[in-house]
Amino acid sequence: MWVVFGLCIATFASAQQGSNTRATEDMKSFVARFEEADTLFNQKKYAEAAVALSASHELYQRADRRDSDSGRMNITIQPGKFSALRYFGYGFGSNASLTEAPTGAVDGSADGLHSAMLGMWQDAAILAGAKMFPRAGAFSDPSMVEMTEENLDSVVSSLYGPVSTFKLPVPDEEWRDVMLWSRRAKLIVEFALEKYPEWKTGTREWSQDNNKLQHSGNEALADIKAKLSEAEPEYAKLRSDFMNAAPKRAKEWLEIICGNLDGAIAGAKKNGWVDWVLARDLFITKDFLSEKRKNLALLYTQEGKQMPDDALKPIEERVASLKSAMNDGAAKWKTPADKVQNATIENKVASSVKARFQGATVIKTAMDSNEWIIAKNDIGIPEHRSIGVLTLVKIPGQTHAWLIFSYLRQTYAGGGTYSSSGTVQSPSNIRFHGSN
Repeated sequence: MWVVFGLCIATFASAQQGSNTRATEDMKSFVARFEEADTLFNQKKYAEAAVALSASHELYQRADRRDSDSGRMNITIQPGKFSALRYFGYGFGSNASLTEAPTGAVDGSADGLHSAMLGMWQDAAILAGAKMFPRAGAFSDPSMVEMTEENLDSVVSSLYGPVSTFKLPVPDEEWRDVMLWSRRAKLIVEFALEKYPEWKTGTREWSQDNNKLQHSGNEALADIKAKLSEAEPEYAKLRSDFMNAAPKRAKEWLEIICGNLDGAIAGAKKNGWVDWVLARDLFITKDFLSEKRKNLALLYTQEGKQMPDDALKPIEERVASLKSAMNDGAAKWKTPADKVQNATIENKVASSVKARFQGATVIKTAMDSNEWIIAKNDIGIPEHRSIGVLTLVKIPGQTHAWLIFSYLRQTYAGGGTYSSSGTVQSPSNIRFHGSN
């Protein structure tokens, strides 16, 4: 079950029914305090951010003590929230615990968000010059370690190591990683080189690049900056291209709809017949295009994109062609005069048609044939039989008369007999008629 909290910070989903309500409230407070800390971190108020992150961590631990399954809760952070987390890629490292949708929503479990929080807490404490900082890593309750040269060296190595392995250019899907990991590494490396100036020119071993395992601090920082300067515009271009391109699913959806309309146009030109549902949506409810626009807009929204005003143009053009084909063919179609008659069935269908279209006038009816279509089950026993009926009708508001093809269905009664009355099915096809 999804629960939306009033702060609109995140959407939570319980990992199981009957979860501890107080644990859920603690988890809500954990996220709220984390967002407060994220804002402080983004303002470079690192000492205050570290305090808020510590409090956020304790709220997470409280929730876990109340309900050991609370960490499995699904959390969605709404677009625009948690700027520092997004900019520096907390939770999006080599062992990503969060994912970001094209819409900008960040998804993950409470555990995953907490893991991202620990990384920010570690960095905030370091940047604040604290005497102790949490050593973020595999544990959900990390140890506090002293701000020693050795411990800081270990943190810098863990951040620069992955960056050092990138060989630019990288595949398109990796530019975001280069950018985010380099931003965070640059943040901490610059601090470390100011704290320990001798590292700037002294030999360091932060790299994981086998071709250059030893380097100076300045060389590492220069490598980070060079990769960041290339990655940021590359990713910005990829992002721009993505946002300006139609969603893949939209393209596929358009191809299907346009293909269906192309088939309808061909049919209308050949024999005038058009599927009933399509004709209804175009001429009776007149919501065909509006519904298609809603459907297409949703596909754009799901990728965080704005649908262009002319996105529906391929469909609009085909709808115009279909209407033209139907109107052009109306004058040449006439109700066949040699059709068989069955007054009982025809009257029943005519009544159904009149009931469907308020104020409609039935002009003529005829049986499509005198042969019943029998439907049988898997073992060959009849289930029902159907027969086609033609009804020429004048519908208020329509320019042309409509010839409506419907089926009357009779259920199998056993012993080779069928129900005497039968039910009229929804129309199957329609055709414009300019005359009788």
